[in-house]
Amino acid sequence: MNLRFWGGWFLAIAGISILLTMGCEKGALGVKPATIVGQVVYKDNPSLPVVNAVVRMISKEAVGTSELVQGNNFVSAVTGADGKFVFESVQADNVVFEYSAPGYASEIYPKAESDEEEGGGTTAEIEFVSIRSGAFVDLRMLPLQKISNPLPATVNVKLDLVDATTKQSIIADINGNPIKFFVSLNGKNFDAMEAALWRANGENVSASAEIKAVVRHEDGSLYIAKDDITINGSNDVFQRVELEPVTYQLSLRCLNVPDYMTGSSAVVNLFAEIPANADGTGKPAQIIKSGVMNTFGDMYVLALPGLALQNAIGMDLRIQVRGYYDEIIRFTNNSLGMGSRGNYRLDIDFLAEDSSPDKVDKGVSPVIPFNSPEQIVRLYDNMKTRDVHLVVTNLGLNDSITDAFISLPFTGDPYRYYKGTKNLEKNDWVATETSPITIGFDKVAVGYQMAYSIAIKTVASGTFSIYKSGLTVNPDVSSPSRPLEFTINWFDEYQKLKSAAN
Repeated sequence: MNLRFWGGWFLAIAGISILLTMGCEKGALGVKPATIVGQVVYKDNPSLPVVNAVVRMISKEAVGTSELVQGNNFVSAVTGADGKFVFESVQADNVVFEYSAPGYASEIYPKAESDEEEGGGTTAEIEFVSIRSGAFVDLRMLPLQKISNPLPATVNVKLDLVDATTKQSIIADINGNPIKFFVSLNGKNFDAMEAALWRANGENVSASAEIKAVVRHEDGSLYIAKDDITINGSNDVFQRVELEPVTYQLSLRCLNVPDYMTGSSAVVNLFAEIPANADGTGKPAQIIKSGVMNTFGDMYVLALPGLALQNAIGMDLRIQVRGYYDEIIRFTNNSLGMGSRGNYRLDIDFLAEDSSPDKVDKGVSPVIPFNSPEQIVRLYDNMKTRDVHLVVTNLGLNDSITDAFISLPFTGDPYRYYKGTKNLEKNDWVATETSPITIGFDKVAVGYQMAYSIAIKTVASGTFSIYKSGLTVNPDVSSPSRPLEFTINWFDEYQKLKSAAN
């Protein structure tokens, strides 16, 4: 009886142990996630890691099926700079690893083992890695073999030759003649061929890991030769090559610059442009070079591309200065040879004017052809102007204005604006009534600061001078004929003078 009694208790205790063990694996106590690590290396030199390799972990049930059977695990990881990867929170499962990288043959871990069959054939049994709950599995090194990539015998090289200034494909010059180029590919020289044919057909050359190319314009007058071109030559290629155009130097200097400009922050902006088509059917004006003259006293050099790169109209140099309408100088192949090199001078004279009287009226400068013998840009008649009035109020009866002056240039003499009419007689600048006296200045330069000075003779106290600076004369874009008025209250100014004297 004792043996049977103790034997029964032993079986009961064993059963409880089995249930507890099962509960630890699954159910009552939960499933612990596993962690898997490894490293992908170069097979011929395991000390070299494979970067950016993709490692996929797949449940054994998903391998070899035609449908996506995910099982418990179907995830991927990418190796870092050290070739290592990690899978975390992995469920207990039987898994297979597939890993690959660009330029390497794909591999599977563990590899399938083959068994001989009785009929003489073999069967491949898929191996797997058994991942237990909570385990830490180190797959160690997974090797990859580089793929050999034999080059073809020859490759076809096509070149898209592009103007580096306009960013347009080179086709023909301004006369419509095709532009031709000599090209050397890995030391093999080819006859001069039109740029359009290099783009469409190209040439065949022996394949290599890379191809060194040299491109040269047929006679060197339009584009600078380029000899630092490297092309991947393992397959047929279409390579974009930007070529710098032959340039000439345009040296500019400013003459007779007004004092009010030299003391300000004024600059001369320069824009070399391919003109827009006059009929509006083509592209708008395209800026191909720009520059800024910050100092009026220095010579400024602007490198401009050879004229053969432009259209048949030519190339415009737009000159912009604050307070002036744009001046446009047009360069054509008649004024400079196509692709000319060398230095040319162009003077910008602020006191000279052109014979064309309609600039200011129309508010735009006509296009002036570049004249090599003269080489002068006349800006005076491009000056923007407006009338300025100094309105003096609160003068005493018979007080008079004996003189008036402003610091900006203007046309004619100052005058009294009296009852809607101009009166140039200074002896009429007398207060005969309580209304203000308006002193006018015609066509004053705009865009800069102005100072004024007024001399006033009073009946009671004598002669005084009023001076004020820092007044900005802006252009009137809404109504150019409307004068700009500055009001001067004589009573207030007189009180300031008395306070200063005391």
